[in-house]
Parts: sequence; structure tokens; C-alpha cells
Amino acid sequence: MHMVLYVQEVEKQYKQHVAEGGASDELRFSYAVYLIKSDLKNDIRKGIRLMESDISQGKDQRDHFYFIAMGHYKLEVVRIHIRTCINT
Repeated sequence: MHMVLYVQEVEKQYKQHVAEGGASDELRFSYAVYLIKSDLKNDIRKGIRLMESDISQGKDQRDHFYFIAMGHYKLEVVRIHIRTCINT
């Protein structure tokens, strides 16, 4: 399944669970991971925010920090490519 479609499916499940009273930690984490793995900057930022929110709630930090770092790396790589295209 294409990544964008999979992110949309996980997002649908996540929002449904939130509407029903709350998403499990596993679903919230999975949703954030797929957002960060996305190629869309807004998705990456949203995933980073979800991970940071979990950290502030005292959840397991090691995996969260890994994906937060991955998200920030991907955003920086996108900026570098944009600068390269503009300067060429």
C-alpha cells in the first residue's frame, strides 16, 4: 500500500479511537511513526508534535527521541534540497 494511503488509514483509525474516548498508546505511537516516515512536511511536523506530547506525559522516551530526531533530520534534508534547487 502506498505510504500516503497507509498514513490516511492509520489517521482514520486514530481519529475514530480518539472520538470514542481515546487512542491506545500503541496506536498513537504508530500513527506518529507513519507521519514521520511520510514525505509530506506537514505530516512529519504533526508526527514530531505527537511524539513530543507523549514525552511530556512521561512515556518511554528512547523510541520517541529516535523518531523525533528522524523527523527533524528529514525536515532539514528537505530544506537543503530546496536551497540546492533554488541556487541552481
